[in-house]
Amino acid sequence: MKCKETAYVGIEITWGPRPLIYAVLDPDLNVKVLERYSVSKVMRHLQSNENVMLAINVSFRNSTASNGNGQKVFNTVEKEIAQTGFKPYLSNHACRQWVETYPLECFGALTEQTLLPRRSIRGRVQRAAILYEHGMQINNPGDDHLNTDATRATLYTPSELDALIAAGIAWMLVNRPVKIDLTRKPNQQMISIPREDKDWWRKKPVVQE
Repeated sequence: MKCKETAYVGIEITWGPRPLIYAVLDPDLNVKVLERYSVSKVMRHLQSNENVMLAINVSFRNSTASNGNGQKVFNTVEKEIAQTGFKPYLSNHACRQWVETYPLECFGALTEQTLLPRRSIRGRVQRAAILYEHGMQINNPGDDHLNTDATRATLYTPSELDALIAAGIAWMLVNRPVKIDLTRKPNQQMISIPREDKDWWRKKPVVQE
């Protein structure tokens, strides 16, 4: 399957009239888009790309506080992408594929360190460093863990970091699938495949040519 110039997209579901944090990486892991969008604007952007690997975070399922709203937005997005021709990851002959991702577990699987709280300055620096160490073309967060206004202003928000890790996982699924640990136990998985095909794992991953 030849899907050139693939866009690697990550979505984090939040709240409000523009509930989606939308991240797009190019094949060289440059961040092309990182914005808060409405569902309709996300769909317009996705439709403008012929080849897409999409990862949607579903961590809201583990949060009772925002579960209802998150699930409602997810249901809308899921319906819209199906109508746009997206197929589950590992579908044959599909240049638009998608997968569900768990950002906390993804960050944890890509580092040997214990993850710090996602909303703290140190936690945000740590997550940015994980992205940087895995090749994402962002500014080197370095070792500046100081709780200063300057540091706070230059850091990605927790939701932006979650969207970026989703986009990074989308990139890995196509380019370095060996990096994705599919053997993790339930409630610790990095991804889940939204399909009824129980033998999906027997199939070879889609590799970009």
